[in-house]
Order: sequence, then structure tokens, then C-alpha cells
Amino acid sequence: MPRHRGLLEVAHTCQNDDPWDDSSLYSFCCDGVQIGFVTPAVWEVLREQGPAQNWPLVLHTAQHAVTFTDACCSVEQRTHAMNAIAEWMRDQRLFPDPLDGGITAGEGPLVTVVRECEEEAGLSPSLVRSHIQAAGVLTYFYKTESGWRQPEMQYVYDLPLPADVTLAPSDGEAESFELLDRATIMERMLQGTFKPNCTLVLMDFFIRHGWLTADNESDYTALASLLHTPLRIPVP
Repeated sequence: MPRHRGLLEVAHTCQNDDPWDDSSLYSFCCDGVQIGFVTPAVWEVLREQGPAQNWPLVLHTAQHAVTFTDACCSVEQRTHAMNAIAEWMRDQRLFPDPLDGGITAGEGPLVTVVRECEEEAGLSPSLVRSHIQAAGVLTYFYKTESGWRQPEMQYVYDLPLPADVTLAPSDGEAESFELLDRATIMERMLQGTFKPNCTLVLMDFFIRHGWLTADNESDYTALASLLHTPLRIPVP
């Protein structure tokens, strides 16, 4: 992978889409509020297969929108309907990997990060809870290689650890841990070594701690704005 020319270029590998500027997308609405987008390819499948599969969706051609039927009125019904449609499309091999996950329903970000610290780094919940600090949230749109638009939120935490604490992979997801200095992290960001969404968290950390400023980064304002892209749809 060629070295990126700057941090803004790195950031755009993750914040790489604005669905609000794409007139080919259809609005996905619920109770009169837009909650997402439908691609033309999915629209065609809904139009052709919806009636036969008895999906609880209504296509409004004139309004360029998709809504639920009046009979599908509860959160549980709507969730079940969307999962059923996604599973059907996966089984028919129409679209790759339509199902995705995030924070477990009913859990907050803090509960999730405490559990993940134990599973991936072997840190006890009591240690994490006594040192962790909430540091904000990042918002951005990501377009996958297969064309899915993903409005994403990353809750950010700082976790300063005592010098005698050793991180150890626990559940097999993490391979190893490495302590890096600031210059090495910056260079690896430009090399594209980190996952794109992890790079955004690192940039946010650098900005919050005064390591990335308007005096040493020409794209500082653009970067700071990009990390908090308005999603303009309902969020938790």
C-alpha cells in the first residue's frame, strides 16, 4: 500500500461517503422520520420480491422512499422484519454480508468496553472501571467495497494504566500488544497500517491531547470536523 500524502487522506479511507449527496438512493422512513437509505439494487429486489414474500414494506415511487406497513408498528415487529429480509437476501446470495453488529442490545458503551477489555486484553473489570475515562463520540459515514452505506458511531474512552500492568491476549481476537511512541504511530497512520476506523480514534486522541494542532497540521480544521460528521438520522 502506498504511503498516504497526509492525515486527511488517511481519514477519508474511513469517512468516505455522504449518502445525502447521492440522489440515486431511496429514503428509508419510519413514522415520518428518515432512518436510513436504500440502494437502487435493493429497491429493485423489494419491488420484485416484496409482494411474493409478504414483506411488511411499502415502496413509494413518487416520494423515492420506503416505509413499513401500518401493520408493522412495534420495534420488535420491525426488527424481526428487517432481519428476515436480510437473511432471505443472504440465502439468495443477492448481497454479500447484509448483517452486521455493534453494541449488544440493552447494553451501554461502558459495559461493552469493560467486557471487551477483559476478553481481548486480560484486564479485570475492576481495574478498567477504576481507570477508564469517557472521552466523547466520533460519527462518520463509511461506504463498503460492496456498496453498503454505514452511518457509524464510535464511543471513545481513554484508559491510562499503571506501569506494572501487562496486556495479554485472552480470547484469540488480538494477536499481541505493542507500546509505540507518538512518532511511530503517526508514521504508521500514514502508511495505512491501522484499520481505518481505529485511525480516526487515534487522530481524535492526538487532537484532544494537543499533539495535533492548527500549528503543525494544515488540515487540522477539516480533520476536527470530519471526526464529528453530522449523520442527520436518529442515533442512540
